[in-house]
Amino acid sequence: GRSCSATGDPSVDHITISPSGQISMPADQALNITATAYNSAGTAIENAAIAWSSSSGSIQNFGGGQARWSPQTVGPQTVTACNGNVQTILDVNVQPGTPLTFELTVSQSNVTADETLEVTPLLRDQYGNGWIPNIPFANWELPDGVGIILPNDGSSPTLTPGPVGSMTITVNW
Repeated sequence: GRSCSATGDPSVDHITISPSGQISMPADQALNITATAYNSAGTAIENAAIAWSSSSGSIQNFGGGQARWSPQTVGPQTVTACNGNVQTILDVNVQPGTPLTFELTVSQSNVTADETLEVTPLLRDQYGNGWIPNIPFANWELPDGVGIILPNDGSSPTLTPGPVGSMTITVNW
């Protein structure tokens, strides 16, 4: 089973975490969190030891039920506050952080005139989390005769080559 590093106080009935509810945040930000332990009568227990853990990133325990969590990894993550066998879990949807790099890659470097080619613009945050942005057609520079399909679902754009020869594709984000 799960183990909590905070010694269990037998009077702790449940723990609340604030903030609560549906939380989304960027991977490169920190979240200040407060946990409060309560007895079965619903009275807050002063000085109840709270231990913290998280499914990703790092968490600083400041004591007194106060902590700061830095998630670092995108996707559904959890932060757990516990005392003995009593625990509460905060679910957080972590989004990519501020993009620091922009890459443009192709699925293959040589295609025939009747094939298509995936071109992947990729943004990355400080932790390496990557995602494909939706880039408007006006931001693409394509050679004459080249077509592009720009999906808005996070998948890679698809190019239809034009005339035979080398081509250069440019995109601005």
